[in-house]
Amino acid sequence: MKKMSLSTKVFIGFVIGIVAALIFGEKVTVVKPFGDLFLNLIKMIVVPLVFFSIVSGITSMSSFQKLRRLGSKVFLFYIVTTIFAGIIGISVANIFSPGSSINLEELSLSTEGYEEQGTPSVLDTLVSMVPTNPISSLVEGNLMQIIIFSIFIGVAMVILGDKASTMKKFFDNGTEVMYKVTGMVMKYSPIGVAALIATTVGEYGASVLGA
Repeated sequence: MKKMSLSTKVFIGFVIGIVAALIFGEKVTVVKPFGDLFLNLIKMIVVPLVFFSIVSGITSMSSFQKLRRLGSKVFLFYIVTTIFAGIIGISVANIFSPGSSINLEELSLSTEGYEEQGTPSVLDTLVSMVPTNPISSLVEGNLMQIIIFSIFIGVAMVILGDKASTMKKFFDNGTEVMYKVTGMVMKYSPIGVAALIATTVGEYGASVLGA
């Protein structure tokens, strides 16, 4: 088992979850807490991992000039890949119509009371990306605002240079710690995935797999 890759272990957990659900039926939902635990662990590491790694990555630049050149390339790369991602997503959605074969009534789900949300303007979206309270953004897990705040912190530290060396070491060490924590959480992922898929199939039946 130690020689297996993580993806192989996760796939095995996926299969075990389905088999367990087919054998025990709805009784298998007793393992639901193990799946919820996995989701909570993932949510636990996201915010500090993003915050520390972005700041540490930016401060790895030796000068503001290098950071500016790299930042321009990253921004251009982001724009281009976002456009391609949109094109691919829309194309795949139109070709395969994902979700169209799922009957919400058969799954005992209802859309009653649901109101479609309006799409915010580009300007409103840009304004909302900047946090009014970074601490609140960290607490609420608003990733885009956390990324913006992290970029400002990292750029300021690069400009300060040696004056921010102590803080840079703190973020570098914090990043290494979060990488280790992430590795620990991912070791639990096969169990978490098995519990999640078992609960889903056990609750809604094998037909949900076909859909």
